[in-house]
Amino acid sequence: MTALLMLDLLTRRFGGITAVDALSMRLEAGEIHGLIGPNGAGKTTTLDLISGLTAPTSGRMWLLQTDVTGDPAHRLAARGIRRTFQNLKLFTDLTVLQNVMIGLHANGTTGVCEAIISTPRQRREEEMITRESMAALATVGLADQADRPAAALAYGYRRLLEIARAIVARPILLLLDEPAAGLNASEAETLVGLIRRINAQGVTVLLVEHHMDVIMAACSRITVLNYGQKLAEGTPTEIRSDETVIEAYLGRAGLEERISAYA
Repeated sequence: MTALLMLDLLTRRFGGITAVDALSMRLEAGEIHGLIGPNGAGKTTTLDLISGLTAPTSGRMWLLQTDVTGDPAHRLAARGIRRTFQNLKLFTDLTVLQNVMIGLHANGTTGVCEAIISTPRQRREEEMITRESMAALATVGLADQADRPAAALAYGYRRLLEIARAIVARPILLLLDEPAAGLNASEAETLVGLIRRINAQGVTVLLVEHHMDVIMAACSRITVLNYGQKLAEGTPTEIRSDETVIEAYLGRAGLEERISAYA
């Protein structure tokens, strides 16, 4: 397989705290890769490093064999890395459609002056943005909600809206930070199906999630973090039988209950 993303001894320190400690990881193009670990293990900080929201203290990162270490978020977004957030970051005073359109405006080529006078080129670009945004909403099942205020959506739909905004620019790598948080079992099952459909469209996915049923159902490989360090890596079968993972994170008693449906 071809490496889409490679991390080499990536480290991030905040004062005297090491949030991510010499993490080396490889994401293959076209896979759904899970990233799990206890609270404070460094999962979200890892996504922040990959998406450019946080610069590494040391280590290197390559995207499609190009060294992108320390590149800011806007540059990595332009290279095809998009993400969602553990805490929803929607514009609740805008409509559902407008929230998704924001994900494409950064790719626009027309400027403010053209927008003010509404040139033919600007109108064509706006039509394209609307068309692509509606397609993204259809992918997540929210096309019929396009004109509603984002604030009026139920919580599960807001999760889907953030995913729509992330995929509208057709990323090569999608980072999902706990997309199943707050969802019930039925909604989580629907989410797994959505992640698979997005992946089938050629999008590599890195999934951070506490819901082990979602991780085990969606991912082909899983990396486990503990105290900012890689504890284990392997297939779902390998991870659920790894003694160090059981002791440090899953818990021997809770392991069978949480993944019994996928054993």
